[in-house]
Amino acid sequence: MRNLVGGKNGKELANKSHLKRIGILFVISLLDVAGRAQGIGGNPSYPAVDFVTYYTPLGIDAPVTYLNGQRVGPEFTGQLWGGAAGTPVSSLKPLLPTAKFSYFPDQPQYNGYIFASGVKVPNLNGSPEATIVMRAYNGSSWDTSLYRGESLPITVQFSNPSGPDPFLQGLLGFNVELVPEPSGLTVFSIGGLLLGLAAIKNQKLPAQEVKR
Repeated sequence: MRNLVGGKNGKELANKSHLKRIGILFVISLLDVAGRAQGIGGNPSYPAVDFVTYYTPLGIDAPVTYLNGQRVGPEFTGQLWGGAAGTPVSSLKPLLPTAKFSYFPDQPQYNGYIFASGVKVPNLNGSPEATIVMRAYNGSSWDTSLYRGESLPITVQFSNPSGPDPFLQGLLGFNVELVPEPSGLTVFSIGGLLLGLAAIKNQKLPAQEVKR
């Protein structure tokens, strides 16, 4: 980490910041080991991917922010959706476990990331690759949230079944935004359509009664 403060105090700050970074990565390792030991997220035989969105040795730096650039915090949930490579995004399945976004008051550069354990990816049908997207939302589920956002899809390779879980290489950061409510015109159009269908149904009733 670049030392922006000169002198002894600057070195001390840099050393403390470096130690905190090491501590964060150490926690990631512990969570990953615990997750594998417990078989979190499904059948232990399923391949897993490390749910970590900041890991500079592999070029992973994917923060999640609001449209104004402010990073989200633990009020947001992060979740992966996945399936066999080539699966359309609309057909991907939600994966477990979910995770909360990071918040470090004294280290804001690490906010807006996920530092979690392995997430199992079932239903690959023998494929060594998976299509993965990450979603962020602020409610109890993706469908019911007011704010949400989604990453571009990436392909994760499970090339070594006996080796470590792969990371989310290629994952890019993205924004969350307010889900637009249906406009008055849309609601009016839907209401008109339903009334029209009801009228057509009522017009058919006399003919049906004659047949009886």
